[in-house]
Amino acid sequence: MLIGIGWGYHLDIIEKFLQKSQISFFEPVYEIQVLLQDSGRLQQWKKAGITILDSIDSAELTVPFEAVLIFPQHRRYFPDLQKFAASLLPRIEQKSVDQSTSKHFLRSWLRGCFIRFDRNPTLNFISSISMRKKILFCGAGPGLLEDLRNRPDRNTFIIAADTALAPLLLAGIRPDLVLSVDSGPGTSFHLTAAQKAKGTLDRKLDIPVLTWMAGAGFLSEYFSEILYYRSTFPVDQILGSSLLSYLPEWTNPARNTIGLAVRIAHMSGAEILYTAGAGFVSRRNRTHEKDTGYFHYAMQRCSRTYGIDMYRPGGYASEPTAKNRAALSGVEEMGDELGLQLLAWNGPDAPFAIHKSGSSSPDPVALKKYPIEAGKAAGRLLEMWPHLETLEIPGPPGFLDAWKTRLKEMVTEKRK
Repeated sequence: MLIGIGWGYHLDIIEKFLQKSQISFFEPVYEIQVLLQDSGRLQQWKKAGITILDSIDSAELTVPFEAVLIFPQHRRYFPDLQKFAASLLPRIEQKSVDQSTSKHFLRSWLRGCFIRFDRNPTLNFISSISMRKKILFCGAGPGLLEDLRNRPDRNTFIIAADTALAPLLLAGIRPDLVLSVDSGPGTSFHLTAAQKAKGTLDRKLDIPVLTWMAGAGFLSEYFSEILYYRSTFPVDQILGSSLLSYLPEWTNPARNTIGLAVRIAHMSGAEILYTAGAGFVSRRNRTHEKDTGYFHYAMQRCSRTYGIDMYRPGGYASEPTAKNRAALSGVEEMGDELGLQLLAWNGPDAPFAIHKSGSSSPDPVALKKYPIEAGKAAGRLLEMWPHLETLEIPGPPGFLDAWKTRLKEMVTEKRK
């Protein structure tokens, strides 16, 4: 299905290829429909065997479209068509999406985890954190800097999603901790933008980053200090029976960095987690704050027919999508379970209404690390290897066998 015909020059060019095809066309703008009808162009295309739909009712579709594309000009001038197009596609339950996503990325997650064992002699896990500061989580939503018009004072512990790091640094706000969970290459755009913002393209960022064992394998190229938390990842579960047994296991129903911020706030003993830029909705046709990695990625794709404003990362709309509603409900579920209240930084209960900025010296933060030797961790994995072999790993066979051989070599090398 292609939404958007306009005057139909593109249909004239490919007319002979569209006869008896399974591609349907629909013009959503009524005024354009009338012009095409009066000019006789609609009748011309229909006689040529091109499927032109006069109307679409997603509720009456018996067979949903396999793909729905929006003509570039229509996508630019009518951004709400994205939501309409999504309604024409098959609906998939969130649970099956999570299962298919986990299965799809399991191979790359395991590879990233094994590479960590190979490249790092020691892995530092977060054991506990205590402070007497306000805790603020910053997401990369389009209202981030507007939410922070009242600047955090020195007694605020600022936690930033990796996507929000660049705009925060450009605004002169230095986070105390960065959270990173996405293992995909897109994360590098956000971190490169952060290095540019701080003017340290040739040096690593001096801000600690918290991630999981299957996080992006290239974080060590951007950060001088990497911390890990014990997750529900299969490798962590195996290590949790021995080396990581003293550490709490973090579940994250939100499947988002804000879920980790909730865990940190609870671990520190806080009763409130303040948030900024964490609404999961678009504002003024923007899905994220300017100067994130998304902005730099869009600049690379920009062309005469594809402007920067046309790029929209998936899963964002003027109202929370199903994925983001799941994230929001997951955060609320975690907050209720842990007895933690989430408040907007610029809301009626904003902390700057009580605490004056730049007052007394800041309270210290006590963050305890639990180091484990990568060689011992790899040895423990080899002992429990049959558990990993039960996982359904996509792709060509032999993946686990190759890494089993490499881990054995690594354990031998580290023992020498």
